[in-house]
Amino acid sequence: MNNYERWTDEKIHKKALKYNRPIDFKKNETKAYNVAQQRGILKSVCSHMIRKIDKFLSDDELIKIAKEFNTKAEFREKYPSARQVIRRRQLEKEAYSHMTSKREYKKPDNDTIYIWKAIGIKFNNKQVYKIGVTSFRRGIQRITEVSKKSSIRAEIIEIKEIKEALRVEQSILNIGEDPKIIGFRGCTEFRAMNDSELDKAKEIISNWH
Repeated sequence: MNNYERWTDEKIHKKALKYNRPIDFKKNETKAYNVAQQRGILKSVCSHMIRKIDKFLSDDELIKIAKEFNTKAEFREKYPSARQVIRRRQLEKEAYSHMTSKREYKKPDNDTIYIWKAIGIKFNNKQVYKIGVTSFRRGIQRITEVSKKSSIRAEIIEIKEIKEALRVEQSILNIGEDPKIIGFRGCTEFRAMNDSELDKAKEIISNWH
């Protein structure tokens, strides 16, 4: 077995979870980092990490990154150094013009439960899933947002309008294992589940009235 084959995707992901910065992952786990890069999964396994705005990014590149976020808070959470760089370059108008202010924010209805599969992400040989609550009127918008911000591809397993969706969510979060994903809003609602545990989660949704 060569070095490439020895590094499974799950093993690489476990190594990456030990670090908060890609540069530390690369420095301390060079082989795993290189294999992840070769397989095209580097962005996925590093999705929990805090990203630093590179001072050598052009203005256009910096603005493009900011356009991926709906609020300044979410942008700063993922890129802690962004605020200073944008202010120093006087790019506030271009970077933030599309973002929603707190006054414009509409409180979610929390009437819909969803489960989506985190494609390519496993923990202790179990598939990882995202459990969450959203508003029926928003459709799959919340799923798309989290998938994009985390760089984790999503496959929708369940999405259903339901009473007391928050209680249902808490019941499902008691199933499976916490894969310890960090670094973005919603990261604590991932669970690693085997097939029987996933079936149990689906049953909870199906039986709730």
